[in-house]
Amino acid sequence: NLAWNQRSVDTCCGLPQNIASYALLLHLLSKESNLKEGKLIGFSKDVDYPEEEYLLESGDRFVIYTDGLWDIWERDETGHQSLAEGSGETELINWFYKNWDLEIDKMMEEIDTFISKRTRNIAPEDDITYLVFAVR
Repeated sequence: NLAWNQRSVDTCCGLPQNIASYALLLHLLSKESNLKEGKLIGFSKDVDYPEEEYLLESGDRFVIYTDGLWDIWERDETGHQSLAEGSGETELINWFYKNWDLEIDKMMEEIDTFISKRTRNIAPEDDITYLVFAVR
């Protein structure tokens, strides 16, 4: 594993460069030392996130989720990787478009079932968190 700590970071400009640099360093160190690559973990005390505002109206919905949720969309029902790494987010977004009209309770039940089937035999590698909101 490789962990780094930085005082501050701009998520749009600086963070992608940092991740790429440290990922390359992790890869080179692992290769040189004949060790398996571990996880890349970054910490920052002062993170600058872009702020956006949206006007929400009655009937609107929005979803917040971690990348662990889209990782699950890359698995088959046995829990093994079945889609290309990184394609899960597109699959997840397409699933939301297709199922957007479901009642929120039903939508969450379907997501929970999807997760349960794909994590029954193989534990997730990342946290899986999601929130679904409806504006009344």
